[in-house]
Amino acid sequence: MTLSKSSLNKNKDNFSKQVTTGVFATVLVMSGEKLVYKLAKHPLLVFGTGIIGGFFVYKNRETIIAGANKGIETGINLALEQKEKMLDLIAEVKEGG
Repeated sequence: MTLSKSSLNKNKDNFSKQVTTGVFATVLVMSGEKLVYKLAKHPLLVFGTGIIGGFFVYKNRETIIAGANKGIETGINLALEQKEKMLDLIAEVKEGG
């Protein structure tokens, strides 16, 4: 099996995207951690943040529910497709063996 230059470049691009995403996630978590520590020292800020978060969740609840339902449907479809592929594979093995 030989790899062409275009497939190697594609693999490098995918790898660099994954590394970039990992670095970004790490920085985001670390900065979020510092913010939580600062907020924890001020209970009124924690309460206010909860109120604001609850307001935005309530305001966008239809969108959140629709997104969750779409994710559930996608997961179910994926599981059914994988089950069908597995049954086809088992049928092929039984025919060949």
